[in-house]
Amino acid sequence: MISIDTNGRLVPETSEFVYSQVDRRYFFLDQPSLDLSGIFARFERHFMGKISITEKEFTDQINSLVQNLADDAAHKELLSGVYVPFVIPAYLSQMDLGEAFAELVNLVEKSFASEFQKYEFHDYTDKNYSKNMQIVPTSRIDETYKKLKSGDLIGLYFPAALAGFAIPSQRDAIGRLDRKFALSGPLEVACAFIGSPSLLMKSGENYPNGLVIAGVQSVEPNQRNDFWYFEAYGFNLNINCRSMVGPASEYFSGGLTLVD
Repeated sequence: MISIDTNGRLVPETSEFVYSQVDRRYFFLDQPSLDLSGIFARFERHFMGKISITEKEFTDQINSLVQNLADDAAHKELLSGVYVPFVIPAYLSQMDLGEAFAELVNLVEKSFASEFQKYEFHDYTDKNYSKNMQIVPTSRIDETYKKLKSGDLIGLYFPAALAGFAIPSQRDAIGRLDRKFALSGPLEVACAFIGSPSLLMKSGENYPNGLVIAGVQSVEPNQRNDFWYFEAYGFNLNINCRSMVGPASEYFSGGLTLVD
């Protein structure tokens, strides 16, 4: 049974470890601008000729995804939460997943720096993801990334749909949703930040979530308990890595990916 609350968060089942059954919204995100023309312009600027779609194709596809989701009674409340359009260039499908993510992280830094010149981007991982990422089998990301073989991939990222879920429970919960959804992976999360670098910028007294990339894990067996995530530190943007501590954290949120 699927139930999504009015903030676009999947309602947990009793078997899933969560910080709280009802999200108290101490950590939450503001919706970034959905100026599709401006978002697409960032993709064109930072990918420098490596995407083949037109702005119209991008806009039409995003509008179609939103409309189809609005017509989906079981999942339409996801649109009550934050969502971010993305494009994943097809050329990345020819690369090792961790190496592709490393390339995108460099572009996240450039996009963030160009929009927020007073603030900084930091990678505190020592790029330990390079050649060190593999897809978690239950995540469905492999099904998403196979579509890159046919061309650039356009989709929506719902970064707060699994707010407060323990990472193992994020990896289980995706099985309750329609197969058109995947647990978000490194390529779309990074591309979402390239197009919408303000995603973790927050007004008011509350704080933004740390955005977990729960659909992948380390290739190394002794590092399988580690995970990567984007976070805000003040108004700076960081990517970080840590070990899973405790069953769940109010701070962290896993995301969902939707493509055509």
